[in-house]
Amino acid sequence: MNRLALSLFFATILIFSCFARAEHTKTATEIRTVVEEWNGQQKLWVLGNIRVAQDQLAGLESWLDVNAPNWTIVLMQNARGQSYNGKRGMDAVEFALGEGLSNETGFANLIDKRTGEKNGAVFVLFLEERKFSYFASEAFDKRGLGERYWVGRLDAPATRAMRNGGRIIDAAKFTVNSIQSQLTKKLDEEEKRARLA
Repeated sequence: MNRLALSLFFATILIFSCFARAEHTKTATEIRTVVEEWNGQQKLWVLGNIRVAQDQLAGLESWLDVNAPNWTIVLMQNARGQSYNGKRGMDAVEFALGEGLSNETGFANLIDKRTGEKNGAVFVLFLEERKFSYFASEAFDKRGLGERYWVGRLDAPATRAMRNGGRIIDAAKFTVNSIQSQLTKKLDEEEKRARLA
């Protein structure tokens, strides 16, 4: 009987500690809030009603904590009414995340341990506009994985996920996985070349 009570006690502690560690999805109404409240711990931001269950969002947040600590994901219902630094709509969101976030927060301090280079990345999904945006730091840019390679190449996983049932969570995960695995492959190749030189 005491063993059972003790087992239940430890199981309860374990369950509550898992919930305590789980990050909550941060919601906002303005893109300015994402920039102003950004910290390295919060990976997922939702603006508006994206029609995804809270448990799925919590799962994505937890997945990002483990698999993509240098990524910030912003999922938006739409960009209507958004403004930032004199810009409006999607332009405001893209400027806020592409310029504001990296220049006004600790985002620029996200560093790849393998290279010492900046490695922060941002994925944005505009649900109603049916558009994605991506911003990347030095570690990605130097290896052909920056914004200029986004449309038609790096955006393919997100495009497939949305075309195959509007799978918002998969669009984010598959994009992160694809780009991160390409970065790792390129860094491994660089390391191999350096060893052989």
